[in-house]
Amino acid sequence: MYHWLAFVWVRYVLWLLLGILLGFALPGYGRVVFWTCLLIALLYIGLAASRRINQPANQLGWGLTAFLLVLLLGFWRAQEARQPPALPEDAGDYWWALAEEPAVETPNSYRFQARIVQAAGADQEVRAMVYLPKAAEGGLPVPGEGLLLKGRAQAVPAPFNPHEFDYRRYLASLGIYHQFFAQAYVRGQAPPLAVSPWEQLAFRSRRYFKGVVERFVGQQEAAAVVAAMVLGQRSELNRSLRQAYADAGVMHVLAVSGLHVGLVFAVLLWLLRYLQGSFWRRLLWLVVALLLLWSYAWLTGLSPSAQRATWMFSIIALGKLSVRKGNIYNSIALSAFILLLWNPLLLLQVGFQLSYAAVIGIVYLQPRISRLYMPRHRWIRRIWELMAVTLAAQLATFPLGLYYFNQFPTYFFMGNLLAIPLATLILYTTLLLMVLHWLPGISLVLGWLVTGLTQLLNFWVHLTEQLPGSRLVATIDTPQVLLLYGSLLALLLMLRLRSFGWSMFSLGVLGVLGLSLMGHVHSRRTQKLLTIYQIPGHSLLHLARGPEELLLPFGELPKQQQLSFHVEPSRIHAGFDTPLQLQQLPDDFRPPLAKAAGFTLLAWEGIRLAVVEEALATPPARPLPVDVVLIRNNARLDLQQLPAYFAPTHLVLDASNSQRYRQRARQAADTLGLPLHITSEQGAFRLSR
Repeated sequence: MYHWLAFVWVRYVLWLLLGILLGFALPGYGRVVFWTCLLIALLYIGLAASRRINQPANQLGWGLTAFLLVLLLGFWRAQEARQPPALPEDAGDYWWALAEEPAVETPNSYRFQARIVQAAGADQEVRAMVYLPKAAEGGLPVPGEGLLLKGRAQAVPAPFNPHEFDYRRYLASLGIYHQFFAQAYVRGQAPPLAVSPWEQLAFRSRRYFKGVVERFVGQQEAAAVVAAMVLGQRSELNRSLRQAYADAGVMHVLAVSGLHVGLVFAVLLWLLRYLQGSFWRRLLWLVVALLLLWSYAWLTGLSPSAQRATWMFSIIALGKLSVRKGNIYNSIALSAFILLLWNPLLLLQVGFQLSYAAVIGIVYLQPRISRLYMPRHRWIRRIWELMAVTLAAQLATFPLGLYYFNQFPTYFFMGNLLAIPLATLILYTTLLLMVLHWLPGISLVLGWLVTGLTQLLNFWVHLTEQLPGSRLVATIDTPQVLLLYGSLLALLLMLRLRSFGWSMFSLGVLGVLGLSLMGHVHSRRTQKLLTIYQIPGHSLLHLARGPEELLLPFGELPKQQQLSFHVEPSRIHAGFDTPLQLQQLPDDFRPPLAKAAGFTLLAWEGIRLAVVEEALATPPARPLPVDVVLIRNNARLDLQQLPAYFAPTHLVLDASNSQRYRQRARQAADTLGLPLHITSEQGAFRLSR
């Protein structure tokens, strides 16, 4: 077992992580913490320099001072990174933009990441997610192309529905805090945005090699997979194909990451194997290897996953200059230290967390899993080693996968058994095609091989994901993630140290995790919850009682993609893993139902809900006592007269109402003193019993 002192960069990166987390958790305290920590560090340095501290204490003090300074550095970098750039108060309607990635189709627009600056003389540049209307003519921009946009830049809103994907947090992890909805645009402009020659060369190279892939890979779906796997361009992947790869447990082959960069590094080791021996030959090998590694990462657009892997293998390559055996954990920690120091927001990215968890799991667990079974036959041994790698990575990422994606691929063993060898062949053949695409006969043969291998990979993925029970759907919260990792760590320590104390500790952690899961199951079985979702242009109610649910749409049914994004995460967290089914309101609805002129009255688990859709008839003798009045579809009624019909506890306007109607309703509610909840501004409305 390595002594703890051998893990130098592991200790430093842990203190840096602590500083970054404190910086995220304590916004606005940057200067106070900065000067406090700096004063303590300078005070100790002064005492140590004056030799008023004895030698043992001096060594301990220097170490703590170094860790304190690293913590301070992480805190300061996190504070700097989390300060979003402010837009000018008098921002106009015209903006210059420089596209940074290909446009991706959404239900109502085309979306791409860009750098924007106000056209009216402002020089403050911000990164934004730009949305172009589908109805506009002129084609889509390519990376590196300039545009003139007409529209308004605004802050990215928080999620509106419970457990909905937090798009604002995701964009913030990329350093993007604004979005721009263009009403019109003009392509081919020259915006006053600084673009280095290297950036322009990178944009042109990516477009060129993507064109090579599209020209020689005949099938459209296969070309999209190859572009994602080799060039990191995933804009052409459709939603169903992404989901198929996720359900098969092989989504990692579609992102340029440690697998791909590791395969490139392995080829470099083989091609440059003769540049070994003396120091100068190893130095030449290092220069060539680093140049080619970073050229490939640069060709893929320097995506975060490609950067992580390239830094890791670059540090491993640097270690080859020395004849001494390096420490792989220090190499992993040093790469994380460099990346987090450069961009602390990487810590918030799911890919960063999954990547390092998988690498650490493979490095530590794979050798131990491999030793559990030692087959004699060469090919069986290779297959078992591949399965050991897959199992190690899945064990290390299992809690994070459940936490972020609410699912676990049941047949990940089967999926990776063929997907990884095929991905290896596709990567090598495609890189060879890019080098030799100018040779007519060879390029056609290589293109045919890439197409066939990719089609076989897609067939295997679809076959795996169509098996019964290919996806385990479950949800866990942050404490349960920590408990799962605590349980795994305690079990590993128990097996490593064979200590009774660690055995008791692991059993205790598992017991706490079991009690937490039992509490979740109990809360789901006893839940009584009404939810009015925020779905643009639609009205949807969700009634949940224990393990039973009813989804009631009023008016036009939402699209499947809207349901998957806005509704499905909430259902999964409520314990419903069956396929989503909408039901129009039946006449024999139970619990009780009453219909009157202009509104529908529902009584459910002690909650009385009135849904108002049109003008109301003559007021009743006395107002109906209800808990919620839901007004939808711009109902034609005088809101000032609403108290004559109902005595509501809550007044709710959903997303089927126009903005102008919502403004009038807000004024009427303020006049009457009614508590108004507008879902398009405050998010989904929830009421429990």
